[in-house]
Amino acid sequence: MTATVLAPDGRLRRPKRALPRGTVDCHAHIFDRFERYPLSPGRKYSPPPCTREAWMALHAALGVERGVQAHGSPYGFDNSITEDFLLEHPGRFVGVAAVPADVRDSDVKRLNSSGFRAARLMDQFATGATTKDLESIGARLAAYGWHIEINIAKSSDWVEMEP
Repeated sequence: MTATVLAPDGRLRRPKRALPRGTVDCHAHIFDRFERYPLSPGRKYSPPPCTREAWMALHAALGVERGVQAHGSPYGFDNSITEDFLLEHPGRFVGVAAVPADVRDSDVKRLNSSGFRAARLMDQFATGATTKDLESIGARLAAYGWHIEINIAKSSDWVEMEP
């Protein structure tokens, strides 16, 4: 499966109506500094650059105060780009991590202290933990109060998950 991805639109403009105070960007990715944060060889797609500077400029133009940085699947389980970004902006952003089915408690503890508050399961790009791992991962994350973000390939998959 090859995904079609679009580069971010760099033509920033303020909205005609100001966003409410406290507005949160609830899902975004950073893809930059590839020499420091290499993409996973097993990735399902290669994203265009989407720099942290571009994301911050978009927030400034729109009036967004906070955000959720969802770790991009092309990085695999190496959450370091997202972790470093969260540590650069403590309290302003929270993260969604990519974790393997056998994630260690020490890794969850470290990610939690860096600002992660959720993990994602990716059936859409099944390169790691998927919904078949939901219960085991959920048990590890419950102690930290994290939620789980589920990305599925097609809506009918929800029916199979009902039990």
